[in-house]
Amino acid sequence: MIRFNQDYIDSNGGIIHSLSKKSSQYLRYLLRNKKGMPKIPVSLVKLDRTISHTHPHLDEYFADLLFRSCLPSHKLDIDFMEMGIQTKGNDLLCQAYWPNAAVFGLGSAVSSGVNPLILFDEHVQNGGRQAYSCSQLVAQDLNLGELRWPLKQLLNEVNEIDAKGGAHAQHIGNIIKTAHQVRLTFENSRTNERYQEWLTAEWKKSLMDASISAVAFCMVNSNDKLENSEEIKRSVVASLKYFADHTALKGEPSFSKVLSWMKNSYHNQKVVCSEARLSRGSQQLLLGKVCVSLEVAWGEQIARLIMMHFWEIIYHGQVCYLELLAGLSDFFKDKKDGVYQSVYGVYSGNFAVIPGMRLPGNQKGLMLIEAEPTPSMIAGNRPLGSALKVLNDGYGFVLIRDSFKCVSALFKGTKIDQDLWENLVDLLCSREQGQWHVVRNMKTGRYAPYILNGGAAHQHVVQSEIDMKSIASLLQRLTK
Repeated sequence: MIRFNQDYIDSNGGIIHSLSKKSSQYLRYLLRNKKGMPKIPVSLVKLDRTISHTHPHLDEYFADLLFRSCLPSHKLDIDFMEMGIQTKGNDLLCQAYWPNAAVFGLGSAVSSGVNPLILFDEHVQNGGRQAYSCSQLVAQDLNLGELRWPLKQLLNEVNEIDAKGGAHAQHIGNIIKTAHQVRLTFENSRTNERYQEWLTAEWKKSLMDASISAVAFCMVNSNDKLENSEEIKRSVVASLKYFADHTALKGEPSFSKVLSWMKNSYHNQKVVCSEARLSRGSQQLLLGKVCVSLEVAWGEQIARLIMMHFWEIIYHGQVCYLELLAGLSDFFKDKKDGVYQSVYGVYSGNFAVIPGMRLPGNQKGLMLIEAEPTPSMIAGNRPLGSALKVLNDGYGFVLIRDSFKCVSALFKGTKIDQDLWENLVDLLCSREQGQWHVVRNMKTGRYAPYILNGGAAHQHVVQSEIDMKSIASLLQRLTK
């Protein structure tokens, strides 16, 4: 077990900060070789923080953890921040913080007008990449060479997921994306009053650091448990039961239904472990494997604390999914068009007949769903994509126009031809130049099934004026 006690917590700024620091110290042990610790190729005198783009992915969390593990001991306590570029070429916040920071995941494709102390960003202009991941750049630039077995395997997993996708739905890389959109429920022990709060940047990082280091520890010391689906199931069943017994959410109307779904989805670890594979083997950062690893590495109390966060994140995401999917499916089931309103936003849909575009089956036309979400919507592309599948077998498009965040995103249905999709994307990008980010598979070069207009990390991008009428018009041009 990783040595971690109350004295360490008290002397290192509390549970959140001390978990991240101890995680860095454990990876530091794994990184040591006969030549000592890797050398960072810049002076660290000014370094006082690390910065990731807003709402980091698994890649940025792993890259930051690798980098911190190479720092001298007196630098392990530096701050961690999430930040977006708000003004292209002349961002005042970046000018204030970047000169003394290591920056992960942004800054190469779009200039902020200032250079950080050290930059790790795999992105380049026009949607390309200079490396598989930000973490790969850390390994290269710090001359980490041949990483010890657990870190090398985890780096391979991060690389493939970041460059090509393929993470299982129960992978913590997917769960942390939901965490950025969820306010957790807390209860005041003195007044019994409940309130909701966003997780801070350091709080989320602490969850990820402790989980990644736990899996690495378990791979080194108890790898047999990670290969035993029954042992993983035992850990998951006990952890989920603890959540059900102790969460402040158990009185909610949806609790029993969602908890039943969580049990059905997460108890069957034999199937999950067999399905969750990448080109180089099994996925290690699945929530079930994280759960058993936390017990091995940190002990039962810390494991319960961290897993309570993950279970509640999953719970809130599923509540939104089920309620929105049911509402959309019922509303549009017997309609050709209409506007559906809920606590999650305003959703308009219609079945457009595009001349020259043939649709198999009994589709009423190409279904176009346009969403204007409220901040309550969590991972809205999931229920909207499922509604498109239920209502029209995946023939259609989903456009999300978020007026709160001033961003948009366009998703293709599962049955839309890839060549048609790429032609539509090219036409859209030529119409609104510089406003859409196209994600490409690093191996094949094909477009991802979505494109993005701005985002939390790139707030300088002008919001698109495209609506579904415009999409229908562009499709008509392409299918003449």
